[in-house]
Amino acid sequence: MKARPASDNIFTSLPAALVVGLAVALVVLVLRFAGVLEPLELAAYDALVRARPNESPDERVVVVRITEADLQQYRYPLPDDVLARLLARVETYKPRLVGLDIYRDQPTGALADRLKSDSRLVGVARINSTGDGFETPPSPGMRPEDGRVGFSDVPLDNDRVVRQGFLYTALGPSGQQVYAFPLLLALRYLDAENIAPAQTATGELQLGKVVLPRLNASAGSYHNHPDFEKSYRVLSSYRLPRPAREVDMAEVLAGRVDPALLQDRIVLIGYTADSVNDVFYVPYGVRQEAGVVVHAQLVSQFLAAGLDGRTLPWYWPDPLEWLWVLGVALAAAVIAWRLGTPVAAFATVAGMVLLVGGTGYVLALQQGWVPVVPAALTAVLAPLAIVALPKPRPAPAPATPAEAPARPANPGDSRAGTVIATAAGEQLSQPRNPFARPNWIGQEIGNGRRYQITRQLGSGGMGEVYLAVDRTLGRDVALKILRANVNADAFNLEKRFEKEAKVCAALESNNIVQVSDYGLTVEGYPFYVMEYLQGESLGQVLKREGSIPIPRAIAIVRQVCDGLRHAHAGVQLAVGSGATRELVRVVHRDLKPDNIFLVPTAIGELVKILDFGIAKTVAESDPAGGDRTDLTMGGFVGTSRYAAPEQWRGERNLDHRADIYSLGIIFYEMLSGNNPFGIEPEEAYTAPALWYEGHVLREPTPLREQPGCAEVPPALEQVVMRCLQKTPTGRFANVDELIDALAQAIAPTP
Repeated sequence: MKARPASDNIFTSLPAALVVGLAVALVVLVLRFAGVLEPLELAAYDALVRARPNESPDERVVVVRITEADLQQYRYPLPDDVLARLLARVETYKPRLVGLDIYRDQPTGALADRLKSDSRLVGVARINSTGDGFETPPSPGMRPEDGRVGFSDVPLDNDRVVRQGFLYTALGPSGQQVYAFPLLLALRYLDAENIAPAQTATGELQLGKVVLPRLNASAGSYHNHPDFEKSYRVLSSYRLPRPAREVDMAEVLAGRVDPALLQDRIVLIGYTADSVNDVFYVPYGVRQEAGVVVHAQLVSQFLAAGLDGRTLPWYWPDPLEWLWVLGVALAAAVIAWRLGTPVAAFATVAGMVLLVGGTGYVLALQQGWVPVVPAALTAVLAPLAIVALPKPRPAPAPATPAEAPARPANPGDSRAGTVIATAAGEQLSQPRNPFARPNWIGQEIGNGRRYQITRQLGSGGMGEVYLAVDRTLGRDVALKILRANVNADAFNLEKRFEKEAKVCAALESNNIVQVSDYGLTVEGYPFYVMEYLQGESLGQVLKREGSIPIPRAIAIVRQVCDGLRHAHAGVQLAVGSGATRELVRVVHRDLKPDNIFLVPTAIGELVKILDFGIAKTVAESDPAGGDRTDLTMGGFVGTSRYAAPEQWRGERNLDHRADIYSLGIIFYEMLSGNNPFGIEPEEAYTAPALWYEGHVLREPTPLREQPGCAEVPPALEQVVMRCLQKTPTGRFANVDELIDALAQAIAPTP
């Protein structure tokens, strides 16, 4: 295309266009180095993974699924005798190796004998958070040094997606090297094929002719991840749509499996039932994947490297990535300058973005991971910057006597003025009220407008909960938008909310609702995203039924204690650049029936604790709570009916025993249908002073004196009443002590 004359060109100088391209590239690279673009780059990586062509399953690997139907028949966890029968049945098919992706640190009977003696059986253990031992130890008789135990931990990115796999790590003060479960299975298989692992000069592992590239702190599109240096991890090379053939446990036990399917294979056994919650988000096109299938992906990946010469995903070194981004920016700027018109500049944007995306896809087919998002961003910004720069003004032509004078403006012709006035009038007539809370229904919020809000689920003192669609993963989520607005904050609310959200997201327990994302709306309201649960709250159950049977109440309390144990024990949070971490313990402070959710499952009732959103987090370095991160600064925080006496007194140093008090009130109400202070229903929600008097000044009515509670065992009553002691020291020291007391209270009398 012919360029416009210089006088009409957007730019008259090629060096100026190059300067624009260079400036755009530098801005994008700075943003990338700061980690701002990492979520977008990971999303682009996932899209490239999903775009890869499908492959046939790896015939060397078979997954035996323990399904929901199996657990309905045998219950969870799978009994030792049933698991022993399954292993014995698998053994008849003569597999090369059996990987048991099930924790069993105290096996009994035939299972214990088989786990100890079967050399082809590889088990799992879980490493604790400090890396000095096993959080969940292996079965007795199975030792890592014998090649019979691998750790099953799975590395998660910040968005909770599995894109990597561990190879090995050093464990404990002695630095004992422990292999990851998938790598250990692959190494033992390859050993039978006379393929031994080797180590390169740079310390990387090599299988056959393929080097397994170790991820560093800024590998590929990752940025500033010092935790990558603590262990050997690689990018996952997913075999789609499934990594291996799969059969059900019921088919194996019934002998309905073709012997050729399992013979001389690596057989992985694990839970795939949704109720077990051993699932992970993955980049490819399913919502979540069972942990045993994630392990099978990695086993297949390592076998393909050693036996087929299939490379693992690779990425360019940093200087080459910088040159790629700079080259795209300069090319886009020069093309836009040369073509010279705004329309041509926008065409340049489209063409360059297609070129970048196509290059990324072609290289992804060769297992390459290149910076698509930064390059595409420069391809957009450089031409737009060219367009935005002012156009040179042509010199005015000299006036001649023959020229007619300019026509004066007609005072009566006010069309231009009317347009301006109308536009200004509309703006002034509909001013944006910074204090008005938006109507969220139908809104799209989050990075890339990821979450579309569809309807309201509920509301409380801290904010509203909505049902939303995660448009990236195509699933329903619960999204809570807080009432506090950071734009009007005088106490650095945004920083405190960010830490609070990270703490909530780090609380990983089957009995705590999982927080998967957080952020701010454009109006400045904090929000966080949780799993969407199907069921009803304990508050709804008590409102409908009044009280509930003793066994059900005990089961609920036990699961609440299991969730609180994780929160009270604390989570590790990165400090500053992430090189150091602090232990942050969490006190819920608003435990009540409405924050206890009951999810019906095939094997019973699953209890989830909701709303740690006003939790108090206390850094280990400040046991007095000096580093406040709770969103409510000062004053009473909690719900009057369930708040501990120390909450009413406004004490600063609340600890986990405040939650034990609230749980005691809930336990009391579940068993009796009444509150312990005789406050009438018509007064319960209108007179906070009555609750203050009850919690702080009055002794609770003994549980067995409540109508219908005479059948409550005295020992159980003692457990409940101890939770309700006015001073924290009078209560149970922790939830483990409470669980033990419960077990003793309901134990059969000898």
